[in-house]
Amino acid sequence: MIKIGLVLYPQFTALDIVGPFQTLVDVPGLDVFFVAESVGPVTDHTGRLVLNATHAFSDIEALDVVVVPGGFADREIDANNAVVQFVKRTPNNTVDYECLYRFNLPRTRGHIERTCCNDTLGFV
Repeated sequence: MIKIGLVLYPQFTALDIVGPFQTLVDVPGLDVFFVAESVGPVTDHTGRLVLNATHAFSDIEALDVVVVPGGFADREIDANNAVVQFVKRTPNNTVDYECLYRFNLPRTRGHIERTCCNDTLGFV
């Protein structure tokens, strides 16, 4: 079973994570779930949509794919951010970082890459 973690954080952009969820959730052989700093509800940037994280970052040892959505909170992201720390501690050989390119908006990719991927993966 391929494990795919869809990351949630306060003020995420719903379309960036709901689209990949709907695309992947019914594919046989995939275990697709929402993961956040803690288990429970996480509200999008509009304050009108709440998705439930079924897994906490601390519960995850390894994933095959990590999907990180865009959002208004990522404008102030830094190396101490919980999402950045989660992506950093996920072993490089278990994460399909190319997924960041396939599923996320260019604006978000730039923030995530600058804060957690550049040193290891050499993204520009």
